[in-house]
Amino acid sequence: MIDPKQHEKLSNSKTKQCQRAKAKKNCMKRELGTVNDRLAKCEKRHMKNITALKQQHQTKMDGLKATIKSLQCEIRSVESDMAGLEEQLKETKEELHSQAQATKNLGLDIQTKNGTTYSDAVRKTCYSCFRHQVPIRSVSEVIKIVGKYMFGCDLKPLPCASTVQNMVSEMKTCALKKAVEGMINSEFINLAFDATSIKDGHVNEIHVNTDSGSYIIGYDTLAGGEHKDYANHIEDSLKEAIGCYCSGKNLPFDDLYTSITKKITSTLTDRAAVNKKTITDLEKRFGHELLMLNCSPIG
Repeated sequence: MIDPKQHEKLSNSKTKQCQRAKAKKNCMKRELGTVNDRLAKCEKRHMKNITALKQQHQTKMDGLKATIKSLQCEIRSVESDMAGLEEQLKETKEELHSQAQATKNLGLDIQTKNGTTYSDAVRKTCYSCFRHQVPIRSVSEVIKIVGKYMFGCDLKPLPCASTVQNMVSEMKTCALKKAVEGMINSEFINLAFDATSIKDGHVNEIHVNTDSGSYIIGYDTLAGGEHKDYANHIEDSLKEAIGCYCSGKNLPFDDLYTSITKKITSTLTDRAAVNKKTITDLEKRFGHELLMLNCSPIG
């Protein structure tokens, strides 16, 4: 038979164990609730971050899609332009081929002469060759080569060297006529000249400065470098220019020569002693004094 005291003692012990177990259970519940609250907050925070990341990703994707769409439109536009350019290139090639064939065929019929006179095209080509320092003896050969290789035609007949020389003389005649017209229409004329040594020759160049502009009337290699050589060259150049003009206009030479030389009132050249002597000689030939102007040396 159990002792009542022992029974009470055991009952009290079990009661305390139950109380401790219950208190422990309650403590664990509180801790579990705290953990659940933390988990909920973390989950909420992570969901918010995930939502923001999704929005950023969606924004970037929308931007990339718009860029891709724009690039696709540009590619289609470029492809369309390329197709158009290829078609234009094809048409241009066909047109050039047709023109080349037509030019080749027409080249066989190019006329270099009108009767016994060379055409204006030939004469202008000869003038241009001479202006660009093609030797007179080579002018026709150059024209022939250009016609053959550029246009596939055999240009003939072409002028010989002496004929080209005559054409060049025509250029000189026109230039002299223009210079004399300038002197006739001017109230005063300035005569400029200068000489230099080129290789073994002594070259003198003569300009007349008029109201309408400056003209070259002489450019020749002189026999010597004395003042008489220069004076003779200047006088001869003036006479040649005025004589050429008088022949074309059927005018008396002496009257026009006297009129023009009276208008020459000054000279322009460098300070070389021989030039001063040349001007003194010209004063005697023209019959009046000349104002000596000097140009400054370069350097």
